[in-house]
Amino acid sequence: MRRLRPGWIERRIAEGRGDGTGGSYVPWHLTREVPSSVHRPRGWKTGRPHHLLACGEQSILSNNVGLK
Repeated sequence: MRRLRPGWIERRIAEGRGDGTGGSYVPWHLTREVPSSVHRPRGWKTGRPHHLLACGEQSILSNNVGLK
């Protein structure tokens, strides 16, 4: 497991990560920062991309909430 470098959390907070509501919400982790298969479908309610880290997440969300 990787160790957090000093200042990592403070930088994310300064960038506004994990903050906002609806379309202005900024996720704490972005898919480009984590080695995984990338899925970024847009939500029908907010219009913002949802950062999904696995195919299973996309399958569940697309079946339950109608992501595009």
